[in-house]
Amino acid sequence: MVEVVLDETDRRRTRITMTHSARTEIFAERASRTVAEALRRRLPDLTDNQLARVQTALDQLAGELQFELGHHR
Repeated sequence: MVEVVLDETDRRRTRITMTHSARTEIFAERASRTVAEALRRRLPDLTDNQLARVQTALDQLAGELQFELGHHR
């Protein structure tokens, strides 16, 4: 089950809640993909070299964000 509720105090926000089974069903296929597979699906015209460069850039960005989040806790 998926429930969508508008935030009464801030109408710009919407809260979405899902049961575990709904989350599992909705995201299971995506969760099983590797980053390279997801990028290839989303950006089918990339060469293998371009795909590798994008994946490297995303890995670097993820590392920087994790570093920043770790230092601000």
